[in-house]
Amino acid sequence: MTIEEFMRDYPEEAEEYIVRIFWTEGGKSSQMIGSCRHDKARFDEAIKVSTGEKIRPQLFQWLHWLTPKKLFGFHDPYQFEKGHLYRVLLRKRPEQEGERFTAYYVEKLLEADVNEPRLDPVQEFESQYSPETCEKLVLIKKPVSAWAVVYGHKRANASILASADPDGSCLDQTYGVLSWMEKDTGSLKTNFSALEICKVRVRPSLARDNSYLLVKVLGKGHDERLAQIAEDYKKPVILNTEFGEFVLNRDYNWFEGSVDYPGGTATVYLDTEEGVTDASAQLAKLRELMHDPEDTDQKVRSYAADEMADLLADWNDEEITRDQFMERIGTPLITIAMDGSVGYSFNDDDMFAGHTIVIDTDAEGNFTGADIEG
Repeated sequence: MTIEEFMRDYPEEAEEYIVRIFWTEGGKSSQMIGSCRHDKARFDEAIKVSTGEKIRPQLFQWLHWLTPKKLFGFHDPYQFEKGHLYRVLLRKRPEQEGERFTAYYVEKLLEADVNEPRLDPVQEFESQYSPETCEKLVLIKKPVSAWAVVYGHKRANASILASADPDGSCLDQTYGVLSWMEKDTGSLKTNFSALEICKVRVRPSLARDNSYLLVKVLGKGHDERLAQIAEDYKKPVILNTEFGEFVLNRDYNWFEGSVDYPGGTATVYLDTEEGVTDASAQLAKLRELMHDPEDTDQKVRSYAADEMADLLADWNDEEITRDQFMERIGTPLITIAMDGSVGYSFNDDDMFAGHTIVIDTDAEGNFTGADIEG
């Protein structure tokens, strides 16, 4: 490809943007176009300066530029870095039918390390909360075990079972979230213990009840009402059914049990949500499935065999017949959601390199998908 052919699709007019770089090639695998090196980067968010429009694309947004060779080789004129903000002049290529990305040509770098609060991940996150602070006593559900890493910061959430004002007023038993961001320096610096009562300084969420941005942990707290909620929370919740006991797993918000199923015993999860200790609708759906378990099982296996035949052939050198596939996937794990939809998870018996086979139905029992996960 020549330089003229490469530039043909880009318009002459350039527009000003502020972009946040998500990935940059850095010259490691650059290609040559004519006498120039072709470099690329991607951005995940941007602001179009002329309109103030914030661009948060769902698909890839590529930046392209050409670097001419000089006496001592190539010198990248931009040297974009991940997570940094840049003010740039870009020529946007018209979107091509069927493409899953948008391409821009970098005409000129106007400013590096731009201060733009709307694209700063910490300021953007904190803008979801009131600027006013207050003190609260919060009852924490469990320690934080996972978090999102966002441009050099950890974003963590701790579930709140209840909260109260330190003076003993305003008990709120709405389930909420205590959130914060901290520098990613290794392990999480701020964390809590299960069913711990903490005194904290917070900023209330603008959109969600009993949810706060953590400003500072002030220490241990005490409140008799919160302590009683914690004691009640420790007590097991058991549903006695015709299938046997279903025990509430509070960590995952589902009831766990099992049923006699064709070919063996099937584990069943009845999905619920925080604070709900009933699963009547889910049990009604289970009774429907178990009215004729052989018929239910045959329909699920047949659907899986038909929908996954091509995928099965792609993953296996040897031919696996339809009947062999249906037999090898074993007994499913069944998950029933609150809305009545059902998921069946099967062991793949190494037909898909250890992935789980997942079959989904809607609340009416219509199949909605078959795939592999994990």
